Formats: sequence, C-alpha cells, structure tokens
Amino acid sequence: MTQDRIATTMAGPGENLVARSAEHYRLVRAASLALIDGLDPEDLCPQSMPDASPGKWHLAHTTWFFETMLLEPLLGQAAIRPGWSFLYNSYYEAFGSRHPRPQRGLLTRPSLADVLAYRQEIDARVLDWLADIELTETGREHPHRDRDSRGHAALAVLELGLQHEQQHQELLVTDLKHLLSINPLIRSGHLPGWRRQPGNAGGARANDRAVERHPTHWLEFPDAGPVTVGAGESGFAFDNERPQHTVWLHPFAIADRPVSTAEFLAFIDAGGYRSPDWWLSDGWAQVCQQHWQAPLYWQHQDGGWWRFGVDGPHPLDPDAPVSHLSFYEADAYARFVGARLPTEAEWEYACRAG
Repeated sequence: MTQDRIATTMAGPGENLVARSAEHYRLVRAASLALIDGLDPEDLCPQSMPDASPGKWHLAHTTWFFETMLLEPLLGQAAIRPGWSFLYNSYYEAFGSRHPRPQRGLLTRPSLADVLAYRQEIDARVLDWLADIELTETGREHPHRDRDSRGHAALAVLELGLQHEQQHQELLVTDLKHLLSINPLIRSGHLPGWRRQPGNAGGARANDRAVERHPTHWLEFPDAGPVTVGAGESGFAFDNERPQHTVWLHPFAIADRPVSTAEFLAFIDAGGYRSPDWWLSDGWAQVCQQHWQAPLYWQHQDGGWWRFGVDGPHPLDPDAPVSHLSFYEADAYARFVGARLPTEAEWEYACRAG
C-alpha cells in the first residue's frame, strides 16, 4: 500500500526535467555572480583590448540572450529593456544592428546596478515560467502534445542559453585577468588578484595538478584507421560538434602527460624565442612584431619567473602544466622536442580510447 502511494506521488519524466532545468538555471546564473565577488564596479566597465569585453557586458549579454531567444519569441513576453538589444547583441544578425565590439568599454551606462537589476528581473520571469510549466514524456500520445512540444522546444533553448552563459563565464575570467594584468601596479607588487584559491595562503595555486616527474611515455595508436568523431544526436552539443562523421587517422602516438612549466622553461633557456627555426612563419612574425620573450602573463623579475593569475602574481610552479601558450608557442615547443601538436580528431580518438 505504501509503495502504491509513493508511486502515484512521484514526479513524472516531464516534471523531473523541468525541476532539473530550474536547478541548473539557478546554479549557472549564481555562478556568474560569484565570479565577480570581490570586484568593484570600476573593474567591470573597462575593456583592455578590442578582442575582450567588459565584465558588465558579459553579465548583460547573457541575460539579453534569455530575454531575446526565450522569453520574447517562445513565451510571448515583451522586452523589459527594448533599447538594450543594440548594446548587448553580440553578432546575431537577425536581431538588428549592434554597438561596435571595440567600443563596449566606453559604455558607462547602463550602470552595473542597472545590469544586475536586469538580471534579477529576467531570472524572476524565467523561474516563474519554469514553476508553471507542465510536461509529460516527450513523444507520448496525450491531449496536450502540442503544448508539450512547445515546452520541450523552450527547454532546449534554455539549455542552450545556460551553455552559452558558461562560455561567457570563461570569457569573463579571461578578460578580467587580462585587464588586471596590464595595470602598472603589478610591478610594485600591490595589485592582488580577485579570486583566492582554496587553501592558498600565498604561493602556488592549490588547484594546479602537478605533472608527474617521469619521462614522457608515448601512447601508441598503430591501427587507428577510419574512426567516428563528433557528437551524437542525444544530449546537448553545439552545432560545430555535429554531425558525427568518419575520418581516417594514420598511426600516431600521443604523450601520456601535459608538458610541464619546467620543460617549457628549457625551451626559453635554449633560445626558443630568439631563433626562427622552431616557428611557423606567421608565428615568428608575431614574435618579432610583439617582442615575445615568454608566454602571456609570465614575467622575469627578481631573478626568477612569475606568472599573473586570477589569484594575483606568484612564482611559477615548475611542476604545474604549462599554461598561457598561444597556438604558435605550443607548435614551436612541439617542434623543439621533435614532435607536433595532435589534430582534433587524434585528441578525440585518444580520449575515447582512455
């Protein structure tokens, strides 16, 4: 009897899907705000270069996405800030003209407070919709099949928006780090980062995984041949991850661990940035034009190497995986050690093979 009662009160597949979507929405949106914890409004308005965007812009653009792609066309809700589409559209041609990307850092208004209020309003609308929606299992015959079809389509857009926001969380951190890194106060040691790593009392980053101190072993794939790459039809994937297709892989071998910081320092010490021998021609042009001597965020001072991260400047950890390399630097290092970079298909095949 108890089992029957429990069975009749359990949520159906559609209700579970909606509940998971609502929880995912809350978590992702809260994560964006957590990233700016400890920053001032002045940190979130400037733009360090044309390829970067202000933190405030990221917070507004991801919210504009939910309003423009979900609430307006699929749920029939009017825009809260109609004029903001010009400011916070990124590259979606179907939604009209937009503010030039290199000038995003000139927008002192709307203020950060306005943008955060906008986020709250859109969040309330999305969560109200999720609280009211009723769905049954996809594809099942029932009287409300058309309604469910629209509901599932809207949830798919919601998921796309959340994946999109997580992309912008990465961009927000990247852009803010670059902005703080060009502040002259770094040289005096008076410019800390804004995100302390757990347990980091003043040295190496706690979440850097040390590279095992052993010679590189090569994982051999002698019989790759025709392999399938790309995402299947089930689950979320971006359009550039589909369709699945077959590619031909020749035999190859891939290193069993990342390159360490110490190993890349050996490339620098051997004159890697002073010789064109290891570089692609356009990469060497970048080295010469921009006077590269080390990866971005690396500084040689006080007799040692330092790097700037989201947790501020710290001495380089020789056992940490090397980071902040451009494609050209990674390619040059691979040539220096008599190897090459893996192709996308080789990477995917090796990862799936375990």
